Amino acid sequence: MPSRKVHNAISKLLLGDTFNDVHALKDKAHVFLGPAHRIVGHDLVSNIIIASMNKNPEKAFLAAILHDYLDQKVTEKYGFIMPRKKRESRRAKKTPGIDWFKLLE
Repeated sequence: MPSRKVHNAISKLLLGDTFNDVHALKDKAHVFLGPAHRIVGHDLVSNIIIASMNKNPEKAFLAAILHDYLDQKVTEKYGFIMPRKKRESRRAKKTPGIDWFKLLE
């Protein structure tokens, strides 16, 4: 699954705010369920409840839907486990990672 940093960056780009609290709540079950965490909190009713707790519920709802959409696209492309890049040394040349915006197409 994409990291919270990725979810936050996409929300910031498209909605103007990171909605970190929304993404944190949606992925709370990851601690217990691992990659199968999407069986909890990744549905329309949960999105409405999570959004209603935010100071900007309309955009928070969109952030929740974006979160679900991105998780869905990553699952379609990679299955449950997304490949992670190996940590590079600080001197190593930076190489491009996964193109997150291509997944949104």
